[in-house]
Amino acid sequence: METRDRRDGYIATLIDELVQLASGYQQGFPPGWSLNPETELNEEECLWLDPYRATFEEEYEFREKWLWMDWPERIGERFAGWLKGQLEGKLLMGDVEFRHWKKELLLDESESGWARELHKQCHEIHQRCKKFPSTKREDKEKPAKEVEAKV
Repeated sequence: METRDRRDGYIATLIDELVQLASGYQQGFPPGWSLNPETELNEEECLWLDPYRATFEEEYEFREKWLWMDWPERIGERFAGWLKGQLEGKLLMGDVEFRHWKKELLLDESESGWARELHKQCHEIHQRCKKFPSTKREDKEKPAKEVEAKV
């Protein structure tokens, strides 16, 4: 049990560091920085690290994808896969740990946690984008409870 608690503590610290790193990108660069062709991020990384790009009127597709909120789960899967790869051969683990690590990142409701930050960003982006005409996907927007349940 002591080993598991220690491991969970290390993972919590790693998640805190990851959230801080992401916050540095989100606050340290102007909205839209991920549009630079030299940026080597995949789609969900752009959605995560450049959320306020969604506030540009011409970025309606990006905004749709951001507000749809299926990308945080992909970030969680990538994090869990990366962590599993780093620890493979060093510790015995499997799918149970993978699912646990994915949830740890996605459900972090601590004061500086990712889930709390996503809720805040979602509210801010909705507020900033009210003036834009709705897009086809926004017209069929998921019920708020369903979106909240995902985050």
